[in-house]
Amino acid sequence: YQGRREPVEITNGKVEKNQVTFEFVLEFEGQKITVKFDGKIKENAVDGEIMWESADDSGEFPWSAKRSLMPEDVVGIWNLEIETPERTLAPILTLKLDGDKKKLSGEDQAGGDVDLEFDVSEIMVKDDRLSFKINGEFDGNTLTAKYKVQPLGNKLAGEIEYDFNGQTGELKVTGKQKTEKKKEK
Repeated sequence: YQGRREPVEITNGKVEKNQVTFEFVLEFEGQKITVKFDGKIKENAVDGEIMWESADDSGEFPWSAKRSLMPEDVVGIWNLEIETPERTLAPILTLKLDGDKKKLSGEDQAGGDVDLEFDVSEIMVKDDRLSFKINGEFDGNTLTAKYKVQPLGNKLAGEIEYDFNGQTGELKVTGKQKTEKKKEK
């Protein structure tokens, strides 16, 4: 747990269904204080109570937390699935963090039996969402697709607004981040 002071180690952490509990002990002005968090998980937020106790006093007050998404959270290779009326598309999205600027860059490969790369632009992480745009040619036709997805851990889900040579529409997209196996020494 990182508050206003140095980090402290969480103990007795537990998640059961939609309830989260954890605690830690810190020292303030020479006195040990035990702090216990109890909260209810609702989608991307937690609301609950904090109970604290020292040798001389105790108290409680409400707390809330909201999931945050940072550019570094989406870096990696994403295997996407897009269901169309004709077939399932399996593009591969690669996102990289460019230097200290915390700016994302990427590339998109059609995947499956199609060997195409598309330009990825307008990559943005905002309000726990990832959005980006792809442009390119496919079988002599132009394709523009705007993705709006919500990553949760190593999975994502959302929608795509597309323009395929003048035909427009929306599709659902899901994806899973490819995990690299660590080499044993």
